[in-house]
Amino acid sequence: MLNSQAKMKKTILKYSSLLALVGSPFLSIQTYAAECATGASPDDSCTIDVSNTTYTLTGDINTNTTDNIIDFGAGANSNTLNFIGDISSEGLDARAFSFSKNDGNTLTMIGNIITEGNGAEGIKLFPGVTNANINMTGNITTEGTNGTAIGINGSKNDVTMTGDINTAGSNARGFDLRSSDSNTILMTGNITTTNIEQADGIYLSGSDNNTITINGNIVTSNSSSSSHSILLNNDSDNNTFNLSGLIQSKEEENETIYIADSASQNNTFSFSEGSSVIGGFNNAGTNTILTNQGTIDSITNSGSIATFNNAQTGATYSGTLPVNYNIIINSPTSYGQIFVTSEAGSTNFGVSSASDNLTIGQYTNVMTGVSDGNVGATRSGSLEGNGTSAVGTANWVLSETASDSQAWDLNITGDYIYFGSVATLQ
Repeated sequence: MLNSQAKMKKTILKYSSLLALVGSPFLSIQTYAAECATGASPDDSCTIDVSNTTYTLTGDINTNTTDNIIDFGAGANSNTLNFIGDISSEGLDARAFSFSKNDGNTLTMIGNIITEGNGAEGIKLFPGVTNANINMTGNITTEGTNGTAIGINGSKNDVTMTGDINTAGSNARGFDLRSSDSNTILMTGNITTTNIEQADGIYLSGSDNNTITINGNIVTSNSSSSSHSILLNNDSDNNTFNLSGLIQSKEEENETIYIADSASQNNTFSFSEGSSVIGGFNNAGTNTILTNQGTIDSITNSGSIATFNNAQTGATYSGTLPVNYNIIINSPTSYGQIFVTSEAGSTNFGVSSASDNLTIGQYTNVMTGVSDGNVGATRSGSLEGNGTSAVGTANWVLSETASDSQAWDLNITGDYIYFGSVATLQ
């Protein structure tokens, strides 16, 4: 009898321990998202782990998952996903779309992305992702720390977006490129970031040969001195920026656009007519190229600017002079002027070939604040009509208004005639 009771007691204790283990909060039960399938969007999340497959998902996703919502897995190549709907996430690290070490995938989305959790990015391309094509029509809004809208750590990827980006967390950038080469970004819309620190509109670190075109505004509004509309550092070379809207960092004086280190070389910035940089362009990079058809409220150069093509009347400049300074003439009253407040080095003056709409006559104060000894030996030249909108030859001469005046005028003579387009004449 005693032996039977003892055995029963051991059995009860054994199963009691097992039940306690199953009910323990420390027991990890791993769950995996299901494979994506064409049709209605999943309630929570799904993965793409195969190759050469086309999916169409329709409908909104609202989730509090702490995992990637739509995940293109490692080795899943050459897939096409068409997603129609919105994605909203409250969870930590819940990226709306994630790509992990794969090649040639295409994502087309019509809808909005909203994430609230820390680390919850809109779209993330991890290291090893190549040749991805992202086409998005809609907005991306993130609220958490490290909630970057679009993060790229891969190479040779294309992103085309029509819509706005808004981030509200620390370290939550609009575009964040790290060790990423030869990517192309074309965005039509505005980037707005608001937080206390490191909420750059566009950030490049150790990234080369990228082309970024933003047809819209880039505005950072925060209380920190560490947020910029555009920031390049850590040896980011040969990148091209085409900008056409308002670029402003409301708290970052003189560093709205900042190339932070001399190891970042040969980067090109083009500002179209109507664009405006408020807060300044600060260059510590090497061989930077600027073409300014808009307005930049100040340029500070502690590095080297290989070429500065300028159409702005009254651009202010301090620091080392550009190696080559070319004015762009758009009309007798609208042409490049540079006011140098603190000169160092020397510059070679020229008239840009983009100056189709010039006329014979005098252009005053094309440079001020530049000593005679800091202007290169070539102070005259000519510009030929392109045969389409202008004909003839314009001969130009740069001369100081008076000895040691540091003010320079440009005189143009010749038979150059600008008549506009051929269509205008017909």
